[in-house]
Amino acid sequence: MSHANIQPGCVLIWDGFVKADGTKEAKLFVVVGCHPDKYIVAIRATSKKRHRDYQPEDGADYYYIPGNGKEFFEKDTWLLFSEPLQFDRSRYDILHAAREVRVLGYIRFQLANEICNKMRCCEDVSEYYRELLGPPLKAAQTTHA
Repeated sequence: MSHANIQPGCVLIWDGFVKADGTKEAKLFVVVGCHPDKYIVAIRATSKKRHRDYQPEDGADYYYIPGNGKEFFEKDTWLLFSEPLQFDRSRYDILHAAREVRVLGYIRFQLANEICNKMRCCEDVSEYYRELLGPPLKAAQTTHA
């Protein structure tokens, strides 16, 4: 897949992601915001349940995706809102050219927008990152007669 198709809902794998303890490991990320020539904002995906629920309350600092393969992920997956990662597009292009980051696929448009909207409601997400998120949910908007 071309790296030019980065958009909210894009699933990335970063093979040499440096964790907090300094070790490197392959990690999955879901893009939640981007500007074609300026920046990409992504949130880390994890299959480790830890203290997280399968049905998070409103305002939770994560989003749960069942691991049935219908929504891309084969394992139960939690997207961590409180750890957004932002990098400029030129850095992404360098990582992509070095084959450290690549696109694995995409989740559905509606799901990507739901994730962005849930992230907007999370108190642990700064106003700065809320402004960088993808477009507001359009597909579910309804008009009342």
